[in-house]
Order: sequence, then C-alpha cells, then structure tokens
Amino acid sequence: MSEVNLFEVEVTKDAGDPDGYHASYARIAPLVGGRLLGLSVYELPSGQSICPYHYEIGFEEWLFVLTGRPTLRPPAGERELRPWDVAFFPEAPTGRIR
Repeated sequence: MSEVNLFEVEVTKDAGDPDGYHASYARIAPLVGGRLLGLSVYELPSGQSICPYHYEIGFEEWLFVLTGRPTLRPPAGERELRPWDVAFFPEAPTGRIR
C-alpha cells in the first residue's frame, strides 16, 4: 500500500494550453501504484477551465472539491461548488468543470 497527500503533490502545467484552459495538474494513480483508476488533482486559477466540455465514455467520474469554488456546468445550467462538495458524472456527456 502507498499513500500521497493531495495537498502536497507537485502539479505541472502543459505549455501548449490555450488561454482559458491554464490548469495545473498531477496524476495521482502512478504515485501510489494505481493501474486501473484515473485520479488527478487540478489547480485551477480563477477564470480558467480544465477543458472546453468534458465527459467520459466507458467509466464513471467523481469530482471532489478540496479548496476553492469551481463552477460546474451540466447541460441544465451552471452552479458553484464549495470545498468538500462531491459531484458524480455517469457515463455520458453530462457536464464540465471550470
């Protein structure tokens, strides 16, 4: 068993990200030896998004807000999330995070 503190992981940026999508991230699964779970930590500056519109095909996805107040945009509109909120994304084009 391995462990990592999500508040202490080193995040990196992709140099080619266009304006509006400057998010830093760390892939957590490889740090703890995971092979079957995709888990990432994102650091999102105000006004930036992770991607234009994001959904998953073939698996579910969970969002845990550690700090800040990101905006969740499901098809029905937008809503602000708070620290410790959890959002669930079923397999389908259901929403994006920014």
